Amino acid sequence: MQARLLLLLLLGFPILSIPAHASSEPSELRDLHYGEALYQLYQQNYFHAIVRLLSAKQQGHMQTYQDEPDQLLGGLYLAYGMPDAAQTLFQRVLQRSANPPVHDRAWLQLAKTRHRRGQQDAAISAIGRIGQDLRDEEAEERQVLQGLIEMQQGRFPQALHSLSDLPGKSTWTRYGMYNQAIALLRMDRSEDGLKLLEEVASGRAEDEEAKSLRDRANLVRGLLLLEAKQTTQARQALEQIRISSLTANQALLGVGWAALQQNDPQAALAPWQELASRETQDSAVLEVILAIPYALSLLEDDQQSLQHYRLGIERFDRELQHLDQAISAVHQGQLLISLDDDPPASQQDQHPLISLLPLLMAENNFQERLQDYRDLIFLQANLQQWTEKIDSYQAMLAVRQAAYNERLPKVREKLSGSELHQLEAQREQLQRLIEQAESPSEPLFALANGKEKRLLERFEKIEGLLHELGKRTNLRNHREQADLLKGMLVWNTTIEHPIRLWETSKQLQTLDQVIEEARASQTALLETHQRTQGRFKGFAQQIQTLEDRIPALLTEVNRARLRQGELLQQMAVSALETRKALLNDYLIQARLGVASLLDRNSRSAGGAE
Repeated sequence: MQARLLLLLLLGFPILSIPAHASSEPSELRDLHYGEALYQLYQQNYFHAIVRLLSAKQQGHMQTYQDEPDQLLGGLYLAYGMPDAAQTLFQRVLQRSANPPVHDRAWLQLAKTRHRRGQQDAAISAIGRIGQDLRDEEAEERQVLQGLIEMQQGRFPQALHSLSDLPGKSTWTRYGMYNQAIALLRMDRSEDGLKLLEEVASGRAEDEEAKSLRDRANLVRGLLLLEAKQTTQARQALEQIRISSLTANQALLGVGWAALQQNDPQAALAPWQELASRETQDSAVLEVILAIPYALSLLEDDQQSLQHYRLGIERFDRELQHLDQAISAVHQGQLLISLDDDPPASQQDQHPLISLLPLLMAENNFQERLQDYRDLIFLQANLQQWTEKIDSYQAMLAVRQAAYNERLPKVREKLSGSELHQLEAQREQLQRLIEQAESPSEPLFALANGKEKRLLERFEKIEGLLHELGKRTNLRNHREQADLLKGMLVWNTTIEHPIRLWETSKQLQTLDQVIEEARASQTALLETHQRTQGRFKGFAQQIQTLEDRIPALLTEVNRARLRQGELLQQMAVSALETRKALLNDYLIQARLGVASLLDRNSRSAGGAE
């Protein structure tokens, strides 16, 4: 029992993964493009958020935010599983940024992502670039992260040093204390480790995260006390664990072993029978299948013990058969199908892999690779959609081009300058009229209106008639009246001449403005025409470029998806084979238990004879 519990303690409880914290946000929203990217981020649509940011940056938007969009983009690259792209972007930001907190937060984010993807050396390198300008909680997070990585690398003294002297009382401090305790235990300093675990287990827990950490501390502490034969204290620690906790299965197993240490097998059966009714994905459930008949044998109930051993053998056989089916299904590609499609609830029990997916998903590395695989599926679907969109864009461009071609004759007529030529001709006539009106030879009637010109012509005819008739008839009165009327006409024209000259000059100025506007309009129209033609060509080239690139990208994504799928299948088969080996070990132990009982019963029967 002791060896089994020690294995459970050291291997069954991996060090806690540190929780991910949201990246910093802008204090105020000053650009709608940035707001749209943030909205997509909050919806966890990382791909769309990246697209919005890249598009806005290319178009020159978001200038007021300085380095914030690049920081957000780097965080999105990390969330989307692109740490190399994120590191390149962060380094570019750091080269132009003189803000030390920006520098430190960028490297902290990169270190967290490297750690989450199992790249521990790269994570330690990123941590080494962090300065002293993090906020208090971020500084604690950095310490815990460094200690966690050092523990996973087996460097427990260094981890203990990194995790010491955490300044605050935040969640990170509790994580640090827990990991210090684990480091001390790995260094065979059990007494010091137990003190720290007791401190973590007795701390206040107001949220689910803190409660889960307290449960885990109580579990490790209880198992250690159990190994040290301090059974009463061990049961107290184990019984403080919530029944809904993720560590409840191990706690139920430990409570049963504590009862056995107190020579009370009957008390051990209650938590163990509860545990045996649970799903067998947890190794504690597999172990309790052997523990129950062991307790029954201590109660000298050999018949019940033998029955439970046989039931356990049947259960292990079913699980092994299930595992063989699952491994075969993985080799046939069923794992990838089950990951691509979500089968209905009515079919979940029928699929050999569905019930084993939680076992596979428990591995952080498998989750990361699975997310990469699903991202590739999304990219493949996105590229296929673009394949369909290209035809639509080509049709839209053709419609726009046709509509423009219909208006093109009017545009060309405008560009020909016929209206402008007419205006310039009118100006020349008006200019000559003004020059004539300003001439001293005949200024009076140059600006006369039509009525005045007609009257002048009549007077000239009258004068001619009077001149001819004057040789034969005395027309003095008529001649005087004609001179009087002509004089009045000349007088009125002379009075009106300056006003008319000013008005005509004003008309010339107005016409000059109209001509200038017409020339500007013609220039703008010409530029618009040239730009429109260029845009049509540019759009056509862009569409053609996309049409040429998409097949190559699809091929590349498909190839990457196949590689990632093969990696997932290898990881799944490895995990299932490991579980199969564990089940075979339990099966052998169960069969040995049956053989031992049968042998004991045989000896008892022989002695009775």
